Amino acid sequence: MSKKILKVASYSITELKNKTDIVDVFEYLGHRLEQKEFQKNPREYWGNSPFLDKETKSLKVNDETGLWFDFETGKGGDVFDFVMQFEKCDFMTAVVKVASIHDFPLVFIYDYPHSGR
Repeated sequence: MSKKILKVASYSITELKNKTDIVDVFEYLGHRLEQKEFQKNPREYWGNSPFLDKETKSLKVNDETGLWFDFETGKGGDVFDFVMQFEKCDFMTAVVKVASIHDFPLVFIYDYPHSGR
């Protein structure tokens, strides 16, 4: 008999990503980093790198695309990539963290992996 594995449904992760304002997540996590305030330019937000102790605005966050890039470190990606980098966690921990920031109810399902026989 196969073991059941409880996991987050992929459609739930997609919905969370689509409904998440990446700027809100950055600002929520940035409350612990006093110098990481954002400045809004016409299409993007700019802030200090959360990975380095520099006072230059090298972090670009685009709330329309939901993507970010840090020119100081070369790191970038979506909201989950940021949380994984910033919190030093795995993907599922990042998903749960983003969901908790937005009070988003994740949908869990059971997966029955094939035994390979």
